[in-house]
Amino acid sequence: MVQVCLTDAFYERFGDLEISCTEFSVLSAARANPGTNQGEIANALMIKRSNMTKIVNNLAKRKLLTRSSTNSDKRAVTLQVTKTGAQLLDLVEAQVLQQDRAAVFALSSHERHTLLGLLGKVADSYKLKYRSSSD
Repeated sequence: MVQVCLTDAFYERFGDLEISCTEFSVLSAARANPGTNQGEIANALMIKRSNMTKIVNNLAKRKLLTRSSTNSDKRAVTLQVTKTGAQLLDLVEAQVLQQDRAAVFALSSHERHTLLGLLGKVADSYKLKYRSSSD
């Protein structure tokens, strides 16, 4: 239920920018990890490769990122955020952080720390389950 509320808040705030939560995550990951290939970002964000291809194609078509092959493996595609993509991220990231802070405002510092720890455990557990079922 919380994820639905946060996703709704994201689209309410950024709907006019025509960027989805997933596209935002891909752009953020690409900027934070320059030179990382598309598959590694897909794995980190737990996005199916076929869906990742569609997302990357859409972001590239909108000139928010570029793709290039690596010298060592022509099949591997690295992602680079463009100037336009960086400008969009700059606009959205600060507001997302503000939105995240507002979402946990009613919690004490200790409660926020506990929540983040518990969410990390859930994410780790899910990653193990997700990765082992896809092997």
